[in-house]
Amino acid sequence: MTLAIDEMLPSSCYPCFYNINLMLYWPNIIRFSLVLVLGVLIAGVSSDSLLADTDEDHFAQSKEWKVTVSPDSFSYADEITIAMSGLPRNFPLDTSSVTLGGAKVYVPGHGEGPYARPVSDDDGILVFKTNVPDGVSSGSQHLRVEIENIFVSRTLVDVRPLTLRVSSSEIVPYQEVWVVGMGFTESPNNRGKRPETINETTLGWNASSGITIGGIRVLKPYIQFPVMLGSNGSAFFKMVIPELESTITPGQVELKVTDREGRDGVAMLTVPTPKLDLANNPSYPGESVNFEISGLPASQPGFNINNVVNMTYLYAADVSGTKHIGVTIGPFAVSETGSISGRFDVPKAALLSSPNKILVVGSNGRNWELAHHLGGRSISIEPNSGFQGDPVRITIKGMPINHHLAVGSVLLGDTLMKVPGYFGEPGPRLFASDSGSLAFGSEVPTGVSVGYHTLGWNVPGGGTIGAVFYVMENRLLFDPASATPGEIVTMTSDAHAVKTQRRSISGSGDSYVKMDNFRLAHNVVNYPVSVSADGTFETTFRVPISKGIAAKDSLEFTTVDTAGRTARGTLYLKREVITITPLESARGTRITVEGTGFISNVSGADSSYRVLLSYGGAQIKSTILDASGAFKTSFNVPVTAEVGSENPITVELEGWPSVRVVSNHKVPEAGVQVIPDAALPGEYIELIGTGFTRFRPVTIGIGHLWVSNSDRFLKTDVSGGFRGTVEVPRGLSKGLVRLKVYAPYPTEVASVPFRVR
Repeated sequence: MTLAIDEMLPSSCYPCFYNINLMLYWPNIIRFSLVLVLGVLIAGVSSDSLLADTDEDHFAQSKEWKVTVSPDSFSYADEITIAMSGLPRNFPLDTSSVTLGGAKVYVPGHGEGPYARPVSDDDGILVFKTNVPDGVSSGSQHLRVEIENIFVSRTLVDVRPLTLRVSSSEIVPYQEVWVVGMGFTESPNNRGKRPETINETTLGWNASSGITIGGIRVLKPYIQFPVMLGSNGSAFFKMVIPELESTITPGQVELKVTDREGRDGVAMLTVPTPKLDLANNPSYPGESVNFEISGLPASQPGFNINNVVNMTYLYAADVSGTKHIGVTIGPFAVSETGSISGRFDVPKAALLSSPNKILVVGSNGRNWELAHHLGGRSISIEPNSGFQGDPVRITIKGMPINHHLAVGSVLLGDTLMKVPGYFGEPGPRLFASDSGSLAFGSEVPTGVSVGYHTLGWNVPGGGTIGAVFYVMENRLLFDPASATPGEIVTMTSDAHAVKTQRRSISGSGDSYVKMDNFRLAHNVVNYPVSVSADGTFETTFRVPISKGIAAKDSLEFTTVDTAGRTARGTLYLKREVITITPLESARGTRITVEGTGFISNVSGADSSYRVLLSYGGAQIKSTILDASGAFKTSFNVPVTAEVGSENPITVELEGWPSVRVVSNHKVPEAGVQVIPDAALPGEYIELIGTGFTRFRPVTIGIGHLWVSNSDRFLKTDVSGGFRGTVEVPRGLSKGLVRLKVYAPYPTEVASVPFRVR
């Protein structure tokens, strides 16, 4: 039989269970009762049944004993929530039963008095909040709850260390750094109490307290102990990096600070591999090179350590790189951050494209070999893009020492570059320096097409070395952006990035304005067109007129100035369009036709252009186009147009039958309009008829009666229309009837509803 605790006690005892006066007596009674009852409740769980950790976990799982922590990853200052399930219901928890990494966890009481304890609910669940206790190391730790003979369970949590900030994340031996951290044990504010400190060595209960790097304790004089902790738990101290296996081996190393209460602060630092940085990369034989080497053990004046390294250049005796010849560079003093800098000369005897080394030997006997690969033959151009005629600078490296640059050996694509001393170019002929290099100014050749080209150097002895150069092209702009043949447009260009002397588009030689690859003559463009130093220009011309141009949608213009610089742009041509208003109307009505995109008429031009308008195949009229190639005109719909027909309206450029536009106009069916559409017998209404046969008498019937005409006689006119006033017959009954038009009687040609009121 299983009994719960509250079933063992009489109800009269519940109030006295938490009575302060009886608290001194009740704990022993309750403990004794718990042992008796729970000995029956949980058989086999006794002090001599303690299991190994794994077995303990399985046993707790079988009993559905469980403890959880939220969050399961936290740092020292964080609040955590502990939840237990599987306890007896209404069970008072022993406040010493919860530990984290072996350190006792504070359990807040429930109720009053020194023996107040939290109590599980009716489902055996207990939840409380608490803080991380002192004495807990960072890393994976078990939070464990053990109530003898009642409950045992544990869960794994991650105690995150405090974050240390170091003045340099990369360190070398004997480098001085500053370390700061927050969240350590706070020093008391009260005077007379000893402040919290981190000491060099610890003989007390927490032997792990102190400062380590790579797991090795750091001692004086590398740190001035004791390190004082602030009232807010801050640590701030200076440290000289000791020379240890962990601080001379490239990679990551851990700096760890642990206070007296076991709180850890951690920073991951990097021990760099000694590195060679060069100002000239790649370098060439005979060059003088600025360099910097970092990652060496530092000098430390405070320790009277002055590190000096000796450097030797080892150049390959052959292309295999298996044998090297040494040339002394000299001694260099290492800085307090572990770097040296200076300048050295690459031996002239070194080979192009060879694998060489720089040997660095420290005063302590340690040495480092740093790779230094020499470059091969090369050619470069700056800038690497430009317009024809723009100035450029070409540099060649890897030439035989004091060798002259051969004529015709430098080309952009298939075009020779201008080289001083050849083909009339000013300046002496070029010879390579003692380092096998030379540089000279030139310009982008004219006539080279837009796009990527190879700048090639024909190497002495055979072969070609190249670099890529992009020949640019300027942009042409037009106002208006779209035009018609014959229209006046203004063409301008963008500015060049590189300024040169003033040039022009001369209208001679290769310097022209071209339209679709055809040169525009002097009667079209007013040559010469002045080009400013930045390459901008402006010119106005009339778009040429031809049947071929009239059939196009766009024209491509290019310009070439006397410096050979090109520009390109597209002028879009308007297409012929007509608009008819209205699209549907009766014979004899006025319609308007508007058109755009035809050939422009410019005042002073030799000839004028007009369009011919036809309706239904019959020419109606002609009209002259304006300066933008547009027109607007109107005419009456021919009276001969058939009722209910669609008739083409054609606009054709006079003398150019290929330039024509067709749209349709509709003549509606015969019809009559009644105003108003409802009236009393005896009242007068107005009738407007359209679309009837011309010159026909008109008879009107409403319902079953004929109307008496107010006018003497209704008759259709030349357009087949009529208009008149009639009286609604007095004999009609109220209601909806049909109004019918006969032209002539008995031919009914129109019928509409009419309401007799």
